[in-house]
Amino acid sequence: MNTGVLDQKIRIGRKKVTYQDYIQAFEEIPIENVKDLLAEINIKIPREVRMMYMKRSISHIIYDIVNNEKYDDVYIRSKLINFNNFTEIQLENLCEKYIEHRYLIAYKEMILFEIFNRNIHAKEGQLKGRKISFEITDECSDIKSLSLKEFNRLTNRFFIDVKNEIEGVPIESLKEILKSYASKHEVEEIMTKHDIEIPKVLTKDEIVEEIITQLGFNIENDPEAIAYIKNMSRTQLIAFIFEKKLNIIVKHDKDTMIDLLYDIAKEQAIHSKRKKKHVIRKIYKTLISLFIISIVSILTYGIVYNLFQLPSEFDHINNYIKTIDIYGKNLFEWIFEFLIWLGL
Repeated sequence: MNTGVLDQKIRIGRKKVTYQDYIQAFEEIPIENVKDLLAEINIKIPREVRMMYMKRSISHIIYDIVNNEKYDDVYIRSKLINFNNFTEIQLENLCEKYIEHRYLIAYKEMILFEIFNRNIHAKEGQLKGRKISFEITDECSDIKSLSLKEFNRLTNRFFIDVKNEIEGVPIESLKEILKSYASKHEVEEIMTKHDIEIPKVLTKDEIVEEIITQLGFNIENDPEAIAYIKNMSRTQLIAFIFEKKLNIIVKHDKDTMIDLLYDIAKEQAIHSKRKKKHVIRKIYKTLISLFIISIVSILTYGIVYNLFQLPSEFDHINNYIKTIDIYGKNLFEWIFEFLIWLGL
């Protein structure tokens, strides 16, 4: 296994051991089966876990650049000082540029280890109860040859944003981070990754159509005006839009796209919160219904058993009624305690 990052110690129970020693203690598993195993696993891990490993993989290089006074690019140095606050896409791009090969291999091994090891403890994992380990070798070129971005795409479905976050950063911090440190291309990458449609650049014909529509021209009443607009160059059309103060966005700049991304992320967070409240209401209603059923079953037992004592030859019916009563009381107590726990 590669050293470097893997030499860092982790806590296992009360002991601290190196990551490498921990992995070597597990049963070997053929690396060629990794992709098949990934298809069997269905767990979710906070995105910040993967981001943490990316930061660790390049932190020593970033530190050297930031503290190297001979490095001419002041903007890059000032940008890299804040790399710990970057979104995942920004970190990926930094890693693609700076990560060393041995740290890239170590990064892949640690991410796979996180996925497999967490799956061991999952309730319905295919690998439940099995201890596994692996090392990325030359025999598994399909994994080894992947770039960091390609490897992350392979494992994307396991890593998710936690509440009120997008791309591993708080939604409220998104604007500042992207406007200060991201390129327009990185903003577009984030939008694509989260299935947000990137506003397209309008063609000349589309600009003409928008101008004609907003000015309320039609071919019958304003043929000369329409002809005049159609004969303009793209540059003249943009100047005309500015002059007439028309609400037409010919091309979205970085800040406009960031605002759009932020608004969508904020709306999705609000929708998720509403959906959660709706689910909680449904749980309350279900529990209250069960609560009522349990009370009815207890009352039924009291009425039937005490008022209508059946002869001994009907003991099986008496036992059945008693069983209903026991289950009813247990259900009543459990629901009552659960409702108190929920704060109802």
